[in-house]
Amino acid sequence: MDDASLRAVVHGDDGLRAGLKRGAIHLCATTISPDLARELAEAHRHHGSAFVSGPVVGRPDAAASAQLVSFLAGEPAAVARCRALCAAYSQAVIVVGDAPALANTLKLCINYFLVASLDLMGQVYASADLAGIDTRYVAQFIERVYAHPTFLMYSRRIDRHDYDDKVGFELSGGLKDVNLMIEASADGEGSFDYAAAIAAKMRKAIEMGWSWRDCCAFVDVARTGSVCR
Repeated sequence: MDDASLRAVVHGDDGLRAGLKRGAIHLCATTISPDLARELAEAHRHHGSAFVSGPVVGRPDAAASAQLVSFLAGEPAAVARCRALCAAYSQAVIVVGDAPALANTLKLCINYFLVASLDLMGQVYASADLAGIDTRYVAQFIERVYAHPTFLMYSRRIDRHDYDDKVGFELSGGLKDVNLMIEASADGEGSFDYAAAIAAKMRKAIEMGWSWRDCCAFVDVARTGSVCR
C-alpha cells in the first residue's frame, strides 16, 4: 500500500530480503517514493541481491488483459532478466534508466497527470450541473479530447457519480499516491503544484467515509449537497 508497509515486508529477519538468495531480484511494481527506491536498492546491494523498480500504469482489468504499461529501472542485467515477466502483464515495457528511483519518479509524473485530469473533469461537470447544463455536452467534449479508454471510463463515472461499482483503485490508495507527489515535489524531484489542492479534497472525501470508493470519487466533494452523495 505505501512506503511503511513495503518496508515492513522487506526488512527484518523474516522479511523478503532475508529470504532472497544472492543474485536474486526483488521486482517492485508498487507505487512508492523515489527515496524508498534508493533505500531498497542500497539494502539489496549490501545483501547481494538486486532491486528493480517496475511500477505500472493501469487498473486491475488492464492487468488481467495484459494491457498495463511497466516502467523498469535498475541495474541493466537485472532489468533484462525481468522484462519477460513484465511483458506477461504489460502491453509496453519501458526501461527508464539504471537508477531504480527514476521509474518511481516517472510513475508519480504519470499519476499526477491522471489525478489532475480527474479533478479538472470534476470541476467541469460540477460547473455544468450548477448552471443547469445537460452534462452530455461535457461528456461529448471529453470523449473527443481524451480518447483513451481509461479517460472515457473516468469521465462516465464522474458524470454518473458511479464510484462504488467495480472499484479498481480505492480513494485511500489515491491519497497515498498524491501524498508521494507532494513529498517528491518538496524534495525537488517534481513540480506537482496542483497536488496539495487535490489531496485536501481526497482527505475531505475520506472524512465523509468514502475511503473504499473508487479513487475518482474525491471530485464530488466540491459539488452541491444534493449531488454529493
